[in-house]
Amino acid sequence: MASLDFNSLFIALIIVISAIGLGLFASAKVHSYRFNILANKVGNYAGISLVLFSALMSNTGGSESTQVWEHSWQFYVGVMLPCVAGLIIANILTSFLSLNKPERV
Repeated sequence: MASLDFNSLFIALIIVISAIGLGLFASAKVHSYRFNILANKVGNYAGISLVLFSALMSNTGGSESTQVWEHSWQFYVGVMLPCVAGLIIANILTSFLSLNKPERV
């Protein structure tokens, strides 16, 4: 088993936490519908780009260069399960808090 690269892990965590913090700060300070729409679009494009980049980069290089389509169905279920479970749990919890439907997502 290869050792974990803690420097890369912490850099990624700092980037994610900074982006979330900056987004929350901007949301609290900028009260503009136009800004909210623009920020939403930029976030969506960034998310799609990250998924595409990850899919393309997962097929290149490495000592065990296994192609994405060479995995069994259990692999895909295992990758998908945390995301789906997180969405379901978040919607259930926010339903108990009686948030409006748009706010739940």
